[in-house]
Amino acid sequence: MNPEAARSSRNRRGRIAVLLLLLLIALLVYWQRPRPGRTTLTYRIGTVDPRFGLGRAEVAEAVQSAVALWRRPVGRVLFRESPRGDIVINLVYDQRQAGLDQLRTLDQGILAAKDSIDTLRARYEELKADYERNRDALSGDSAAYNQQVAAFNAESEALRARGGATEADVRRLASGRDGLNGTLAALKGREQDLEARRGALEAAREAVNRVVAGQNAQVATYQATAGALTEEFDEGEYVRRLGRETINVYSFASPQVLVRVLAHELGHALGIPHGRDARAIMYPRMLTDSLELAPEDVAAIKAVCGIP
Repeated sequence: MNPEAARSSRNRRGRIAVLLLLLLIALLVYWQRPRPGRTTLTYRIGTVDPRFGLGRAEVAEAVQSAVALWRRPVGRVLFRESPRGDIVINLVYDQRQAGLDQLRTLDQGILAAKDSIDTLRARYEELKADYERNRDALSGDSAAYNQQVAAFNAESEALRARGGATEADVRRLASGRDGLNGTLAALKGREQDLEARRGALEAAREAVNRVVAGQNAQVATYQATAGALTEEFDEGEYVRRLGRETINVYSFASPQVLVRVLAHELGHALGIPHGRDARAIMYPRMLTDSLELAPEDVAAIKAVCGIP
């Protein structure tokens, strides 16, 4: 064998030896890796963004609640928290939770606006009823005044036609005229008061319209924000890469939803794929916040654990 062929043969044997060594290492890693459902998996709490408003103890409690969901059907300890746990659980704040927080704020604003609108409308109805009551009363009294004026004028004309008035007639007519003048002054005062009431009524209506317009704007913003979130909305994910396991939670609307998101991702850590039952924890979309395993979930965890 010539030197070149010998060198090529040695190189080939060397590459084969390296490949065999790598294969051996991979097999050792594989056999030493915890078996989901057969051995206890360990986890630890990693990063918790303070913008979620939860402390690490509260997150740990939520994880324990999620872990308990999978433990109950099989009666086994499937997960254990450890300072050096293999699965790192993070709460990562991004545009998804920011969108949820905005929706929550908008929802509160819409409810507050509704309460304000209800109060303003009630006040408007009170002012409207008061205005209409005073308007109708003024209209009736004005009509009565006009009848009194017509009667006074008719009596005065009759006296003139008769050829003059006695002293008693003059005193009576003067008293009647004074009475009519007083009534007219009172009616004018009531007209001014009615105009002020009409102004207050108009101001109340404008206030209602302003708040309604503001509420409509909030509703439009709410709908646009909600629409943007539903286009692509992943509350969490389980990632296994280069031997490292991570659960990242990106958004949750309530503590109960957080537990359900964690239970879903822990299910993936156990090796359970997405299910088809919309009620199931492992369904790919969050259609309910129930914290009960569906029959499909129970069957899946029993299969993972080798329980018939």
